[in-house]
Amino acid sequence: MKYCGYLLVLLAATANAEVYKSINADGDVIYSDVPTQGAKPVEMPELPTYTPVPLPAAPVAPATKVKAAEDAYSKFSLAGPKNEETILYTAGNVNVSVTLEPALQVEKGHRIEYFLDDQPQGKPVASLSTSFLNVDRGTHTVSAAVIDESGKVIIKTKPATIYIRR
Repeated sequence: MKYCGYLLVLLAATANAEVYKSINADGDVIYSDVPTQGAKPVEMPELPTYTPVPLPAAPVAPATKVKAAEDAYSKFSLAGPKNEETILYTAGNVNVSVTLEPALQVEKGHRIEYFLDDQPQGKPVASLSTSFLNVDRGTHTVSAAVIDESGKVIIKTKPATIYIRR
C-alpha cells in the first residue's frame, strides 16, 4: 500500500515532463522526454480544454390537471397475437386484433394503423382487426396506433413479439 503513494508521485511527475528536440547524425529530428547532448527544450502549447455552455433552465410548466377530453382513449392493447406467441404453419398469414376503450371515434377522423416490425401495413382503417399476408418465418413485432385525421398518433399499443414457424 505504501508503494501506491510513490507510484502516484512518479506518474504525476511524468505528466509534466519536458520535451526535448535534437537532430541526429543523419539529420533526423528526434523528440524525446530525455535530455541528450545538444537537445533543446521545446515549448509545448497548453492542451485545449472544453467548458460546456450551461444549459438554460427549463421553464416550469404550471401544474395542470389532465383533462378528460372527449377523444381520449383509456385502453388500447393487442388482443391477438399475444406477446411471445408462436404461430405455426399459416402460410405467412397473421391475424391481428386490438381492444380499444372507448370505441374508435371514426366521426372525428380517427383510424387504426397496424405495424409489422415498425413498418405500417396498409392504410389506416376503422377496423379493430386486420390480417398481415405473406409474413416471412422468424421473429417479428406487431403493434398498432390510433391516429387522427392529420396522421398524428393519439395512442399506441405495447408491441408484441411473435414467432412465425412454417
